[in-house]
Amino acid sequence: MKTLIKYSGIYQYSFRNSLDNKKYIGSSINLYKRHNDHLYSLRAGTHSNKHFQNAFNIYGLENLEYNILEYIDNNQLIKKEITSLQFRKKVFDIEQIYLDKYFAQEYIKNIKDKRFFKLLYNKSVIANCNYELNIKAKEVHMYSKEGLYLDSFLNSHIAEICTSIDSAIIRRCCHKEYSSGGGFLWSFKKLSNIPPYFTSRNFPIYQYDSNKVLIKKWNSLKDAKIVFKIRKRRSKKSRQPVLQKGFYWLYEGESFPEYKRRILTKIERKLFKEDILNNISILSNYGTLTKFIKRISVKYNLTISSTYNYYYKIKKERYEREKNDKNPEEGS
Repeated sequence: MKTLIKYSGIYQYSFRNSLDNKKYIGSSINLYKRHNDHLYSLRAGTHSNKHFQNAFNIYGLENLEYNILEYIDNNQLIKKEITSLQFRKKVFDIEQIYLDKYFAQEYIKNIKDKRFFKLLYNKSVIANCNYELNIKAKEVHMYSKEGLYLDSFLNSHIAEICTSIDSAIIRRCCHKEYSSGGGFLWSFKKLSNIPPYFTSRNFPIYQYDSNKVLIKKWNSLKDAKIVFKIRKRRSKKSRQPVLQKGFYWLYEGESFPEYKRRILTKIERKLFKEDILNNISILSNYGTLTKFIKRISVKYNLTISSTYNYYYKIKKERYEREKNDKNPEEGS
C-alpha cells in the first residue's frame, strides 16, 4: 500500500457475497491516505456514508474488496504548475464518469421503481448518462428553439427527471407529433444543430394572386391578417396551403396546391339544376338540406363546399327571376 502514497486516482469498494452488489466509488489526490481514513472510520463505526457502514457491519473487513479504477497523473500538482483546487476539479470530473456509468446500470435494474430512482441519484449525475447500455429505451437529445444542441439523456424517463418535462411529450416531439416540448426541441438523432422552431409570427409570408404571380412580401402572417383578415389554414387531405380572399399565402419553401376544384360541364350543370329545382320545396329544413347536399355531392363527384356554392347560386337565380316576374319593367 505504500506505493499509493504518490498516486492520485479513482477507487472502488465492494463486498464479496453481497446480495445487492452495491459499490462505493470515490476519488482522492492521495489514494494511500484516503484508504486509511476509510478503514479507520469503518472500524470505529463512524463512517459518513451510513449505507457503506451498514454493509461493513454485516459482511466484515474480510469480505471488503478495494480496487483502483484509474490512476491520474499528478505531476503538474507536484511541480506546482496548477493549484490543488484545479487538480481536485480535474479528479472530480473523471470520477463523475464512473459514477454516471454505475448509476445508469443501477437505473436499468430498478427502472420500474421511480421512487428508488428519484431518492438515490443526483440530477447532475443523471444528466450525463451517455453510455451505450443494453436497454430498450432510445437516447434523446435536447435542443434550444434556435436549433442548437444543449444536452443528451440516456432515455426519456431520465430526461423527465432532469428537466421536469413529461416523458410522453418528449417522445412525441422526437416522433414529430409535437413541434416542441417544455420550451425545447427534441430528437432521437444527435446533431450539432437542427431546424429552428417554426412559428408564423417570426417568418415572412408571400402573397400571390390566383395566377400564381407574386404581389407582395409581408413581414409576418399577423401583418397580412390586419389588412385581409385571413387565417392560414391547411386542407386535411392535401396538407397544402389553400386559396383565401382570392390569394395564395405561402411561407418560404412551400409549394402551390396541386389539386384543382372540379367544374361541372354544361350537361351536368343542367341536370344539377333540375335536381335542385325539383326538391326546392322540401329543402327549407336545415337537416333535410344537409342530407340532400351530401347525397348530391356524391352523385356529381363534388366537394361539400362546391355543392353548397352551386345550390345557393341556383337558388339566387330563381329568386331574382321570380322577383322580375312580379315586378316587370315598364315598356317604352
